[in-house]
Amino acid sequence: MLSTFRNFAAIMAQLHIFNPEHDIALASNLTNFTAPHAGRQLRADLCFLPALWADEGDYVLVEDADYAARAYRRAARGRKCRVEWVTKSQLAGLALDAVLPWGWDAALRHQLLRYGVDVSLLPSEQTISEIRQLSHRQTSSQVLQQLQGDGLIGESVLCESIATVEQQLAQHPRLVLKAPWSSSGRGIRFVDGELDDYHRGWLRNLLKSQGGVMVEPYYEKVKDFGMEFDVTDEGVRYLGLSLFHTSNGAYTGNVLATENAKC
Repeated sequence: MLSTFRNFAAIMAQLHIFNPEHDIALASNLTNFTAPHAGRQLRADLCFLPALWADEGDYVLVEDADYAARAYRRAARGRKCRVEWVTKSQLAGLALDAVLPWGWDAALRHQLLRYGVDVSLLPSEQTISEIRQLSHRQTSSQVLQQLQGDGLIGESVLCESIATVEQQLAQHPRLVLKAPWSSSGRGIRFVDGELDDYHRGWLRNLLKSQGGVMVEPYYEKVKDFGMEFDVTDEGVRYLGLSLFHTSNGAYTGNVLATENAKC
């Protein structure tokens, strides 16, 4: 795939990476992290996605270039592909001025270093640690406190023992328990009335692996959605709404529509 543009090696470009297992990698905090099968499959199936927003001449890291090209053609509906597909074995030979993954974590940084990406293009270990801490649900809990006002409700606390979870349960008979780091709703549990053996076992494992659990009152919801932002050195830019569907708290799919339709 590289033969068609090797003469333009001096032209710098960005490397895009779709790594949807990112949140699970943050939870593990391991450099030699292996994602669960579902995460690896999602990455392989949707590896082409960055091509939809990448600039012309950019690279997109994929496992299978031929598959990525076919999947892009189906998704883009005739739109010309403006990127080059590359695999891990080709990374060391690329002239890059930026690496833009879905999310930064220790495992991805280690992997890119191993395959020859210049360390100057990667965040430091300290920066990775700061990204991980900002991604902890306690960060959103702190922001939530600052958003309180007319027409807004919500509580969220970090509990570091089963006893403190039970104290919250005494105040709010229905609770939502959330792992500090999780992906697609798989780290969420609902408790009604009391903790049973299943929830106690889940909590013990979570407290051991992640050091705590976020606890929130259960609210009757109207809609599941997220707000997307782009944060850079130049500031914060609102990108739009993410409307999605869930089943028992787990993510099942997104609504693809214009912003006007979503609003």
